[in-house]
Amino acid sequence: MTDLTEIEKKLDELMSREQIRDVLYRYTRYIDRFDVDELRKCYHADADDIHWNSFIGNAHAFAGHIIKEMQNLKFLVHEVTNPLIELDGERAFVEARYTSRVRIDFAGAAEGEWVESIAHGRYLDIFERRAGVWKIAHRRLAQDGGRISVVTDIAKYNPDAAGKRVPDDMVYKKFDIAKFAPPHTEPKYGRFEALRQFGERLVKAGE
Repeated sequence: MTDLTEIEKKLDELMSREQIRDVLYRYTRYIDRFDVDELRKCYHADADDIHWNSFIGNAHAFAGHIIKEMQNLKFLVHEVTNPLIELDGERAFVEARYTSRVRIDFAGAAEGEWVESIAHGRYLDIFERRAGVWKIAHRRLAQDGGRISVVTDIAKYNPDAAGKRVPDDMVYKKFDIAKFAPPHTEPKYGRFEALRQFGERLVKAGE
């Protein structure tokens, strides 16, 4: 028969892993929504963040810095995957892969053209549980690569596309999003035809 202590230990481990993953995912939501207050909640107050050429210092100061730095962006998207969590008492070493996508306008751009930067790498984090709460105590960015290019966005944006900033994004409505649903409409066809047209324009431009 399984010992009760072992069950409690395993339950604590599972809860810790889930809470750490939640912090990682909330980080991506709130940096993309330019929500500095919620972003800071992912870090302990004395945490540090090493983003190398852009910032090295206190993580709460980093949150304020990066939100200010991003004000002129068209949009920002972060994704975090494959978190590997190594628990050690009240600390955890966490490696998680990230991808960030940034778009900004530029002088002389055609309609729908943007400079896009895609970076990918790993967050190397030390998490600590203090007063029962897991947060980042140290973050070190390990960037594996990326690219910068000019892109053409052919999407027909819906009102929620590309996301909005705090507090205007629909994510802040939570369960109330149903109250803002538009009326039903007839389906529209041909959305993928735009991809073919885009390819044809590229061919003509290269002639």
